Amino acid sequence: MASTIDDLPHSGVVEIDGGHFSGVPRKGRTKADNSDKKDIPKKYQQHRTKEKASESNPFHPNRRIIMVLRESFGKKGLGASKTVVAVCNSENSANIEGLVKKYVEKQSTIRSDELSAYGNLKLMGYVHETVNHSEEFSNPKGFNQNQAESYFSRMRRAAIGIYHRITPKYMLDYAMEMAWREDIRRTDTRGQITQLVHGIFKAGVSADWCNYCRGNKRQAELLFTEC
Repeated sequence: MASTIDDLPHSGVVEIDGGHFSGVPRKGRTKADNSDKKDIPKKYQQHRTKEKASESNPFHPNRRIIMVLRESFGKKGLGASKTVVAVCNSENSANIEGLVKKYVEKQSTIRSDELSAYGNLKLMGYVHETVNHSEEFSNPKGFNQNQAESYFSRMRRAAIGIYHRITPKYMLDYAMEMAWREDIRRTDTRGQITQLVHGIFKAGVSADWCNYCRGNKRQAELLFTEC
């Protein structure tokens, strides 16, 4: 699936957003053990991991940010034409600007929320449109991030209802699968299978998955680090 992703730079209207995944503490044995988890949103509570957060770092060690960039078809109702994802430690300006430089053509229109980390996009040569999610899903001019939200909706449902636990080492693989599913959702079954078969022969032997059952496993997670 990763090998079939279109790696040409996005253009036109591009939506970008980040979502938190993994890193919610595992439920304790008794109700008293869970008293400190009452403020955790229910939709995150089933992302269970064994490690604990430290006092110096309020976030769980397994917490990561999946960043998604989606190019729009440009017509209402058609959705997005292609999706790129990356796993980062945080949704900060260095990661955001690095992703935009790598995956988005200059002069394109980028839509994001009002996080301050997106503040330099206009200075970088992009048209930047924002949505204040604390007050609205779409601003009066029609700017929104519906395609980015569509991706995270599918990703969260998969994490909770299918995979149950996604750890950082293989998070990018899961994220890419959901990106592929989003981009291929309007293609019929025959077309989906055809793309998968082409992708299999294009990818060749996988260094990460060949002989996995015999102990050949990825040694480190795949984090986006280009800035």
